[in-house]
Amino acid sequence: MKVINFYRSMPKILVTVDVNPPRGGDIRGLISKIGDFEVDWVNVTDNSGASVRADSVATAYLLKEATGIDAIPHITCRDTNRMGLQSRLLGAWMLGLDNILTMTGDRVRPEDHEIGVKGIFDVNSIGLIELTQSLNQGVGYNKKKLEDRTSFCIGATVDPNVENPRAEAWQLKKKLEAGAEFILTQPVFSRTALQRFWGTVEELYASSGETFPDLPIFWGVILPRSYEWAERMRSGQIHIPGIEIPDEVVARLKGGDAKEGVRIVREVIEELVEDGIRCFYIIPMGKYEVVPEIIEGIFSASRARGLS
Repeated sequence: MKVINFYRSMPKILVTVDVNPPRGGDIRGLISKIGDFEVDWVNVTDNSGASVRADSVATAYLLKEATGIDAIPHITCRDTNRMGLQSRLLGAWMLGLDNILTMTGDRVRPEDHEIGVKGIFDVNSIGLIELTQSLNQGVGYNKKKLEDRTSFCIGATVDPNVENPRAEAWQLKKKLEAGAEFILTQPVFSRTALQRFWGTVEELYASSGETFPDLPIFWGVILPRSYEWAERMRSGQIHIPGIEIPDEVVARLKGGDAKEGVRIVREVIEELVEDGIRCFYIIPMGKYEVVPEIIEGIFSASRARGLS
């Protein structure tokens, strides 16, 4: 079901989980890891980190067929031009996938630049939203009519951790005006980032005399894989756009046991639930075995607040 329709008609708590396609052509291992997830959707990444994996659309279709969990493929602008983007979108629609997450995409890594790999970026994320909306109107990128039209529910991303939240708020507004109907955020580690960014969004809409639309915003929570991983993130040895690990998280991971990362995520969730958040985007960084425990934390916190 389309995200926006489900949000408006069904449960109080909605959960989606980030999954990475395999680095080969065998999807059976991924199916076995996520098949028992009790979530509303899985979000299927598109060559995340500019590292080659199986196609997100094909993976989303196969996961949905095998597990019964609705899947949302990510589509990025990095790897193909607008003709190719609309071709992928039509393929997704043909396979019965009616939710799409649009993203600009991570930059090509320096080591790949050295061997001649180039990013396309024919359009940015707002342009991709417009291309998708064009298909919903039955029109191709070249303004020529197609044989029929799609009816995608279009998602977009936002980073509440940026240094310039007003610029990011403007980008969010433009994405919504272009046709986005649901939002996924980069992960937050406390309510501070949420409140800071959301306050800016409210100020922007108030200054323009508009009301923020009633649509789902899935706030991201990420599992810190380990102390070593977090330390490499903090030192810049690993860089994932939009993700920064606070010093206090690194310190807790260093002094904690194997479950410290899960405890950190559940504490963040409790703060978000206290602020009335009911849509969550879990980023398990490949550690799918801990997702049920994180999901249980969401519903435990929600029940305590009377939200589920």
